[in-house]
Amino acid sequence: MERGAELLRCPHHRPDGHAGHLPRPQHLLEFHCFDNHPTFLYAYEEAIKEGYLVDYTLYKAQTGFQRKGIKGADLSEEARNTLIQSGIDPDAMDYEGTDLEKKVSNKGTLRAQWQEIMAQCYKDQSGQRPGKTIVFAVSQEHALRLKEAFIEAFPQYAPEIQVITYKSDHQRTLIKNFKRESRPRIAISVDMLETGVNVPEVVNLVFMRPIQSQIRLHQMVGRGTRTQQACKHPEWLPDGRKDDFLIIDFWENEFNKEPDTGVSQSLPVLVTLFNTRLDILAALQGEQQADASQKVISELRAQIAQIPTDTLPVEQAWPTIEAAWDDHFWLYLTQAKLDLLRSHVGPLLRFVPKVDLAGATFTGKVERLKLYTLTGHKTQATAVSIAEDISHLPKFVYNDPASEAARAFHFGLHPQQLQRATPEELDELITHLAGFMKRRAKRATDPLIIDLQDEIDNRGFVIMTARNQPMYVEEYRARVDERILELVAGHPTIQAIEQGQPVTDEQLLALERTLHQQLSQSDLLVTPQNIRRAYQFKVDSLLDFTRQLLEIDDLPNYEAIVKRQFSDYMQSHTFNAEQLNFLRAVQGVFLQRRRLQPADLYESPFDSFGDDAVARWFTDEEIDEMLKFVSSLTISG
Repeated sequence: MERGAELLRCPHHRPDGHAGHLPRPQHLLEFHCFDNHPTFLYAYEEAIKEGYLVDYTLYKAQTGFQRKGIKGADLSEEARNTLIQSGIDPDAMDYEGTDLEKKVSNKGTLRAQWQEIMAQCYKDQSGQRPGKTIVFAVSQEHALRLKEAFIEAFPQYAPEIQVITYKSDHQRTLIKNFKRESRPRIAISVDMLETGVNVPEVVNLVFMRPIQSQIRLHQMVGRGTRTQQACKHPEWLPDGRKDDFLIIDFWENEFNKEPDTGVSQSLPVLVTLFNTRLDILAALQGEQQADASQKVISELRAQIAQIPTDTLPVEQAWPTIEAAWDDHFWLYLTQAKLDLLRSHVGPLLRFVPKVDLAGATFTGKVERLKLYTLTGHKTQATAVSIAEDISHLPKFVYNDPASEAARAFHFGLHPQQLQRATPEELDELITHLAGFMKRRAKRATDPLIIDLQDEIDNRGFVIMTARNQPMYVEEYRARVDERILELVAGHPTIQAIEQGQPVTDEQLLALERTLHQQLSQSDLLVTPQNIRRAYQFKVDSLLDFTRQLLEIDDLPNYEAIVKRQFSDYMQSHTFNAEQLNFLRAVQGVFLQRRRLQPADLYESPFDSFGDDAVARWFTDEEIDEMLKFVSSLTISG
């Protein structure tokens, strides 16, 4: 989930993330919904701060071969001899780091990666076994090689690891066991555990593959964001707790980059197919109850059912598109409904995972041929393209002359016949041949398997700075330490505290504002989350951080100052019991959010006092004074 991801808010939320009856993502929460429609969006950082999700700690590592590639001229004599003994010419080795697991697979690289994973991963309460871990692999073959390398390196942990991919037998049972049983602790996944699977106890996510889609990357990160409250097995968690989860990344993925949710200039194949079918429906001239129209409607609905409703853009669009999932919507399609489908629903098909691209492309061509036939457009080029696709299918498709696939194959080889085909005959091509189209493509050559020693060449915990640039913790700490010392050196408030002189809350708040402006709003992005990652300090303010960093015991934290100020404020006025309870709620909300707007006083949690309680219990002058007082405690605008 992206750092700027947003969560839909709704009144029936629970810290375990379950809410409402709509098909919402498991890692999202809903608040303040009316008629199940969210009224505003909720930032991921705020969800972390308020305890609804947990944040992640990022650890990056790369081996020497990942960074520099595998090139014969750079190999040691020992490595060259190893290759020669395996019948491989070392001078023919010329692979980039990005070729690993595509053109070449090195067992030594896999072993080095596993050793790093086992050294750094979060362990369970015993401190011995890894916590629940999902490893994202490149392919089924890569997953199997990873398992083999793990067992070779850690034979005592062989029962802890399981490959769970789309090719695995008994997939549901494997996923169920991973969720509910202590073993396996490590699941190697290819497409199966990336979205939708909810295992709250997951504390390690390992990226053994580059992820090009930011949407997909943040969905994968969402597998770890569930809180401790959702966990049923604290014994699987570090020290029995889940305060965060760990990402170990071997491929320089960009976790802090916001996903591009805009529509691509080139429409994805499923979107194009959807639009073609809408055009066919329009070309049937409104005969919606006819069999031909009903078939198109059925195909459109089948496509819509593929849209993953646990994807952020779908969540954002849900109030607009929800009707398209209702049976009544399809009883009669008005022009407004067709416009909704084309403009708002169809574009979301670009988020459908695991698309059979070759099959969908072929289906789109056949549907386009139907459309051109209906509308009187030229059909020759499309028919020739379809026939060419069919001609490249493997022999096993048409080996049995009596099979339906063979009949469809021989029918589709003739462009002239395709141009005269009925919609039903063209549907036969889709039914019997589309699924084989991926076999047309030349099978990727299996990577060369070698076994050369490799080592981690670059490693460390990573902080993301304000410019979305990764910085290793050692450098980050050095720069923050230097900046803090610059800020406090000679600062009158710090000097007064060190000399045992009294300081006012106003002076302390001014110091907190200075620290906030110079640190949290700087390129270093010194936030409580980054402080925890870099220093292992759990702080609630920059005053608290400075106190722990410089060991100034007499420097109070921000929360203590706020509580003292609220206590003085309430004692300096004559408030009744209801007003005092309301002000205590104001204090709690302010400490949680570090801000308070006038409109907030009329929303949750203040509405638990009854409608417009603030207006009933306080005069306008008292409300203005309250807001002015709270504003005096606010650190940032």
